[in-house]
Formats: sequence, structure tokens, C-alpha cells
Amino acid sequence: MALADDAGAGLPYDILGVRLEAACRLLSELTGEIAPEAVLQDIFSRFCLGK
Repeated sequence: MALADDAGAGLPYDILGVRLEAACRLLSELTGEIAPEAVLQDIFSRFCLGK
């Protein structure tokens, strides 16, 4: 179900907000704006930081 359909169905704004935040997070992961925690852990496990 699309977010527009949810809004049209009269879902409460807090539910719509949660769904919109999840969609934004997934889009950010796809575009590389943010990286999932597992990816960051894998990258930083290979480097010695702060020494």
C-alpha cells in the first residue's frame, strides 16, 4: 500500500510519519547517503582508528 493510499484511508498522522521515516531511511540507503550499521562495522573493523 502506498503512502498516498494510507493518507487517503485516513490513517493517523503518527502512523503516516513512521512509514514516511522508514521510506526516507530506505531511500537514503539506496542512494548511499547513509549506510546500514552492518556495512559501517565491516568497513571500520578493517582499520585501526584512534591509535
